[in-house]
Amino acid sequence: GKVVGAREAVAQRRPQDVIIACGKALQLDPGCALGHYYRGAAHLELGNQAAMHTDFEQAAALDQNNAEMLYKIATVMAHVKHYPKAIQLLGRVIELNATAQSAWAMLAECYLHVGKVDTASAIL
Repeated sequence: GKVVGAREAVAQRRPQDVIIACGKALQLDPGCALGHYYRGAAHLELGNQAAMHTDFEQAAALDQNNAEMLYKIATVMAHVKHYPKAIQLLGRVIELNATAQSAWAMLAECYLHVGKVDTASAIL
């Protein structure tokens, strides 16, 4: 696929190379959700939060049916305290897989962080 060079760079933990490889792949196919995801993860590793947010938003918008990717992005969003986005993504993960216990637990935790104790309690 288009992100083969990026996958190799990811496996070898070379975030700068991931950004370059994904940038090239995304020039060929701007609609490649995984390209945005991998580049976002590389930006996260390098501490480039704004670029990470942009790429993760794009990846999530492009592939609303990849529960694993959406869950990973939601995990990062919760970690950086972007709870509303995490809640939105976790809702979609649960729509795709209602038995995803880790998604339900994280959703409840995110609701607690935004002060929605009753909603969190109803989930748990």
